[in-house]
Amino acid sequence: MRIHPLTQFMNDRQTGKLMIEARVEFLDPYGHTCKAFGQIEIALHDADPEQFNASPVGTWPEDLTDLELNEIYFDDVTGTYLLRLEINEDMEVPQQALLRAAYRSADGRRLQAAYVIRN
Repeated sequence: MRIHPLTQFMNDRQTGKLMIEARVEFLDPYGHTCKAFGQIEIALHDADPEQFNASPVGTWPEDLTDLELNEIYFDDVTGTYLLRLEINEDMEVPQQALLRAAYRSADGRRLQAAYVIRN
């Protein structure tokens, strides 16, 4: 699993609010993109090393065992899951942020990934 480099901050076209377009890619043992079936949680942290152990700015859990949601989130063109994460007004978004993904498959396997994005 990796957080794909297409992940970015952006403004929602309809509301103008800041959000994150997080793209998560799963790979099979041969390095080919594949779908996932499990639970994923994305967390936004300040990338400043002094803030490394601080609580996340925000978290977004998603249930990829729900087949309808799984299908909605999966982008066939990029082979990634596209998760649009809303930034609440009370979240203090750092200029340089660390996005962490923690995944637990339906059979209990755990994967983690991290990616630095700039606001």
